[in-house]
Amino acid sequence: MPAILDSLEKILARIVEQPLSQTLAELQRFAGSEPRNPGPSLAMAMVLSFGRYDFKEASRHLEIAGRLLRNVDVGGDPEMAFAQALFNAMSAEFKVFTLVRPIQGQITPIQLKAHVEAGKESQAAIADMGNIVRRLSGSTLAQTIHAALLAFARANSVGGPEYSRGLSALSRLQRNSASPDLAAFFLFYVYRRSRDYRQAIRIGQALEKRQPNSSLVKTALGSCYFYMHDFNRAEQFYRQALALAPQDPSVRLELARVLEHRGDIAGARQLATQAAAADREGHLASFVKEFNQVLETRELHQQFRGD
Repeated sequence: MPAILDSLEKILARIVEQPLSQTLAELQRFAGSEPRNPGPSLAMAMVLSFGRYDFKEASRHLEIAGRLLRNVDVGGDPEMAFAQALFNAMSAEFKVFTLVRPIQGQITPIQLKAHVEAGKESQAAIADMGNIVRRLSGSTLAQTIHAALLAFARANSVGGPEYSRGLSALSRLQRNSASPDLAAFFLFYVYRRSRDYRQAIRIGQALEKRQPNSSLVKTALGSCYFYMHDFNRAEQFYRQALALAPQDPSVRLELARVLEHRGDIAGARQLATQAAAADREGHLASFVKEFNQVLETRELHQQFRGD
């Protein structure tokens, strides 16, 4: 089995320097060149879930990693043990997101029980990861991934000990690791998930100073302002990102959401169509479909009101 962490770190260390779609493409090529290595699929699942909240596509890559891990004897290999623990933690965390879907606005007792059980599975797997990371003391990538999952999994209970430990570890790694931008990337998305947009913007602005031509950083900052309903700043950062990465379909889709909120249905539809055409791998197909449905509903409302 080829080394997992060293090869992945070479790609993930550059995550802030390039569009997210380019990082995913590099990981896809890596997976093709080493078809028995579960690392690229695990990394794609992480990037998609953190960076895009695309749990459907992330789950597909996680399933690929799971199939590869079933055919490998972990034995005494700490890297493979780490990959297995990462798979277990992410599988449980994805359950937390996907099992609980309100039925007529209510969470059923069965759903709540499944949610609690998945949370316990996630907590146990992340604790297992922590033990393995201590055996991989020289790998800052392993430390960064563990800290990110520790904080990300507890982002809904801000102030809890695991959340604080994860944030502290990511902050330390942002200052004292070989891949500070990767730690900052995860730290940004943990803050965004916990809806602490001001802290996320603080991290994003620091990243922007180090990487002024990063479309990923511009898009990330735009998303924070979007969720804060500051649509002027959101559009400003999305347009800067689009100028830096005109072929990145996700930026067009994000900008389309701003136009939709402003009532520019025609402009939003044009951007969504362009995003779909540029999305050659189909990573955004479900998002584009849902967004077009939103546009149709908004258009009907406008026609009804006579706008």
